[in-house]
Amino acid sequence: MLQPPGLVMSLLLAAIIVVGNTLTLVAIHGSAAGRFGPFSGILGVRTAATRSSEAAWQAAHRAAWPWALGCNGAAIVAAAVGGMLGTTVTPFLVLMGLAIAASLAGAVAQIVVGHRAAVRELGDSK
Repeated sequence: MLQPPGLVMSLLLAAIIVVGNTLTLVAIHGSAAGRFGPFSGILGVRTAATRSSEAAWQAAHRAAWPWALGCNGAAIVAAAVGGMLGTTVTPFLVLMGLAIAASLAGAVAQIVVGHRAAVRELGDSK
């Protein structure tokens, strides 16, 4: 029989997921707004196309923003609610599983959509 994780452990896991997804939203939004550029370190969608120019970088992040907001926003909500349900097994596992799945789906979607937008931007500028 499964044991519930306990409130402290569930809140700790939820906090890790919430902070990570919030930082992702800040990075994508900031890059779309021009606050972070392609040479800013480890932030943003980093492919050869997105780092080719400032215009490609911003186009990629503007295209990725709706996906980030939807997927990472859903992950934040699921993790926050799941963290509060740490004294139950099934709701906790379902919500944390959804939070992790939404985080991964957001990451993949942002890379694919962002890269494609950057390639379009580079093709348009030639």
